[in-house]
Amino acid sequence: MRFNNLFIFMILFITFQSRVFVQNSIKTRCTYTYNVEIFDSMTNQSFSEIIKLKRKIGFTNGFQKKIIWEYTPNEKADSITIYEIYKLMESSNCTTTTCNSNWEVQNQSYLFEKTGLIENKSKLWIHPPRSKYFRILEFAPFPYLNKLDSIYTDTIILGNGWGDLKGEKIISNYITKEKDSYTIVKAESNSILGNTESIFTINKMGFIKMEYLLFSRYKITFILLND
Repeated sequence: MRFNNLFIFMILFITFQSRVFVQNSIKTRCTYTYNVEIFDSMTNQSFSEIIKLKRKIGFTNGFQKKIIWEYTPNEKADSITIYEIYKLMESSNCTTTTCNSNWEVQNQSYLFEKTGLIENKSKLWIHPPRSKYFRILEFAPFPYLNKLDSIYTDTIILGNGWGDLKGEKIISNYITKEKDSYTIVKAESNSILGNTESIFTINKMGFIKMEYLLFSRYKITFILLND
């Protein structure tokens, strides 16, 4: 009898949790549309494109919530800037389809990339886009808000698919401060490619602005568009 009651309680608990999860997912904004501008300070050239971040129900990598970065063909891309960015990563010899070095092929068709986010009581963390020329963001601080501390560190270790760069560490240091209704996160990273800086602006909608300065040359800015 005791066993049956315990079993019934577990079923009710799991059902309740599932309902809460679905309700939270429905209430959560599912698609974020960003305008992204890439600027090369050395050549004074820039171009932009639209990228969408879609929140999906379910998990990836065991514990990360599933998201998809969605790309569309970009005729505005500046090939000189892109080739210079790829020169920085020549030794990676990337073997995965999401960071294929042949960006021209990827840029001619619709492309999507599945990855993950971590969202709980202590942190909000998103894996940035890493297809086409955006794979350079692997060497910059990831969008990360630690809700418990104002000063913190994060380390990314490059895995399979990064060729000779496998095992390299990207160490990022973060500091946060509150400003009006926003949280501002400033971060710096150091890697084998050099130093990078990031500024993330966050409100109740999430990351509404993400600014990267890579190797004192390339500036990549994501701005959340209003629907």
